[in-house]
Amino acid sequence: MFSPPAAAQNFDVSLTLAINNGMYVCMPLYSQDLTDGMPALVLSLQKSDVTVCIMKELACQASFHGFKLNFIDNFDELSLCESVKEATGNTQTNYIFFPQGTYQLCSQASSDQSGAKWVLSVRSQMRGMVVDLDQRIEGGGELKNLRPEERVPWMERKMHEQSTLVSDLIACKATEQRIEAERAKLRQYELIRFKEFRRSMMEKIRRRKNIGQQRAVRGARVSLSFLFLFRS
Repeated sequence: MFSPPAAAQNFDVSLTLAINNGMYVCMPLYSQDLTDGMPALVLSLQKSDVTVCIMKELACQASFHGFKLNFIDNFDELSLCESVKEATGNTQTNYIFFPQGTYQLCSQASSDQSGAKWVLSVRSQMRGMVVDLDQRIEGGGELKNLRPEERVPWMERKMHEQSTLVSDLIACKATEQRIEAERAKLRQYELIRFKEFRRSMMEKIRRRKNIGQQRAVRGARVSLSFLFLFRS
C-alpha cells in the first residue's frame, strides 16, 4: 500500500494578506443583475491585515479599519465612491459604520470513542459604531401610522401614482436609468401591498374561525341544557 512521506503529512502554511486600497462587495436587493439606479447593499472595507496559519489546526487573526454596510437606493459609481469613504458629514444616510476592530478564528479537532469533533472559536472586538438609518424610506414610516384597514387602499394609491410616473417618464423618453429606478420603487410598493393583503386575509380567516368556534360552543351549551331539561 502506498504511504505518503512524513513531510507531506505534517505541513505548515502561513499566509499574510494586506488590503491597503480598500475593497467592496455590492449586492442588489431586488434583482439578480446590478445596474445603475437599482437599490443595493454595499459592504466596503478601507484597510485590513489578515494572517492565516495552518499547523495541524487553523488560526486566523485580522484587523480592519473602516468597515461599512450601506443601503443605497439609487446605485451608481458616484454613490459607490461615497460609500467607501468614512462615515462623516451630512450627505450620507442608511449605513452602519465600524471605525476599526479585530477578530480571531481558531479551530481545534479531536477524536475519541464518541466520534470526531471539530470546534471553531470566533473572537471579535469592534471599537465604536455609527448607525444612521432613515425610517422614512419608501413611505415605511407613514405606513406604520395608518390603521390596518387603511393600509391596502393607501398602497394601491401609491402604486397608481408610481405607475403613472413610470408611464410619463417613458412618454417623455427619459433615460433608461431613471425609468428603471422608478420601476424598482413600483416593485417595492407591489411587494408591500401583497404582504398587507395577505396579512389582512389571514386576519379575516382567523376571525371567522374564532366566530365559528364560539358558535359551536354556544350550540353545545344549548344542547346540554335541553338534554338536562328533557331528563328532568
